[in-house]
Amino acid sequence: DIQQATDISCNASDSTSEEEKSIELDQNSLPKAGEYYDARINAKSLGAMFYTARDLEDTLLYHMPTNVIDAMGTRPIVAYVAEDSAAENNGVHLGHCVLSVNGSDVSSPEECAETIRNCPRPMMLRCYVMPELELSPAEGNHMVKYDTKSLDAPTSSVEWKAKYVVVGGIIAKPWMLNMYYNKKDYDTAVKETHMNFKCSIKVKQFDLRGARIVLDDKNGKPN
Repeated sequence: DIQQATDISCNASDSTSEEEKSIELDQNSLPKAGEYYDARINAKSLGAMFYTARDLEDTLLYHMPTNVIDAMGTRPIVAYVAEDSAAENNGVHLGHCVLSVNGSDVSSPEECAETIRNCPRPMMLRCYVMPELELSPAEGNHMVKYDTKSLDAPTSSVEWKAKYVVVGGIIAKPWMLNMYYNKKDYDTAVKETHMNFKCSIKVKQFDLRGARIVLDDKNGKPN
């Protein structure tokens, strides 16, 4: 019986694996159910950074199927967008893929960034959105409390602090949690870091290695 159960489990796993490998592609060798759009950029700076889908499979694209990740290959995926940037204002968002710049195909993050830097404006980007795109962003605005060893949540609103929290991200190790005053400060830190400037932004940093998540019990007290 144990052997039979094992065989059934293995067969089910093999079946799932086979299903993931089969995906219908379009004329551009991309998942057929995805969407295409064009973005016209007039600004000198796009305000976006790129990685491959494989680079992002454990972070931003954590919930995307493996077969979709594989189909994207080395194409440039938007992994960071600055607030109020040309990218954000023209609909080029996280997880989107840039296929060409002014009609010239780009096949990697490096080629995409270089082409965008040297391209005359206005610039036309041909972009693609993966089917059923589900992102897992590790950043956002949060109310935090960090200047105490107590595990009890503050009972007064004045004890909370509003911060823009980033776990990992573009300029930190995956296990680092950084707290900025707001998204604009984070964008400044990203820009300065990539230009090899000394960071002028105040940031609270926490190492998450060895950290544990404490869940509330039925009485609302930490375990």
